[in-house]
Amino acid sequence: MNPLLVDANRVHAQLWRNGGGYTRELLVWPTAQDWLFRISLAQVAQNGPFSSFPGVERWIALVEGAGMTLRFASGSERLSIGGAPLRSMARAPPPVRSNGALPSIST
Repeated sequence: MNPLLVDANRVHAQLWRNGGGYTRELLVWPTAQDWLFRISLAQVAQNGPFSSFPGVERWIALVEGAGMTLRFASGSERLSIGGAPLRSMARAPPPVRSNGALPSIST
């Protein structure tokens, strides 16, 4: 298998369904219209709820920025990361997984 290098700056940013940010799809399989697997790089533009993707398990890791808080309907919170921007995924905290209750995001 040959590695594929994707320059995120050359991938078109798409507005989220809820209008609260943008995503750049770096890899989708099998097709962009009917994906079963997707890796995307998102930019949160404003606080608010996640867009709904029923049946999709999400893994979320903060790549850059001061941090974000995910608030779930159960009242639990998860601060992904704070402080200096993350430059190496090797230093990344474990990703947040969600496959049911959708959190709201605040930055």
